[in-house]
Amino acid sequence: MSKVFTRIRRAMGEIIDKDDVYPAWKEILIDIKDWFYDKLIRTPKQKIKAINRVIEWAPVVWMNYDWDYHYLFIIMYHKLDRMENCIRIYGHAVNNEQTADNIKVAKLLLDRICKNDYVEKATRQLDKEYGGWDFDWSSKHLKKIYRRPLTEKQIYYYDKATEKAYRHAEYMKKQDIEYLFKYMQKHYQKWWD
Repeated sequence: MSKVFTRIRRAMGEIIDKDDVYPAWKEILIDIKDWFYDKLIRTPKQKIKAINRVIEWAPVVWMNYDWDYHYLFIIMYHKLDRMENCIRIYGHAVNNEQTADNIKVAKLLLDRICKNDYVEKATRQLDKEYGGWDFDWSSKHLKKIYRRPLTEKQIYYYDKATEKAYRHAEYMKKQDIEYLFKYMQKHYQKWWD
């Protein structure tokens, strides 16, 4: 509003100095109209949008804990999901579809990392072949129980193959995380509209 008063004072000085009053007053009326639009129309819309954003983020923040990096990936996924939708639907840039597709690649990587089913995928075939195993939590010492009867030789090969599958799962997870950060480093500055 102080900008409007400054222009009024300037216009009053111009009125004294000049005979042409209309352009100065027209400028003041435009400033007043802009001020009313900003305070009465745009600001309430922005507040409603901000409240909607808080409501959409509430479940993500509610389930966020500080002791694990996994929650960082969940927050990043939620942010990139909102950015992709905004740029794909409301984007003004010529390449907004390409930008949204780039964000989607990072989002898909984050989805894989958040699901964290690398071990399940790596051991799926072994579990079909050998029947899988569980832990016996009832005893004082943690004990592995096989779901179907196996010979000592089968148990040996199954355990070795499971160990190898676990290492492979860890490698795949590490590879996805490294690729995500390299991909984001390469593209993140282009993710705007």
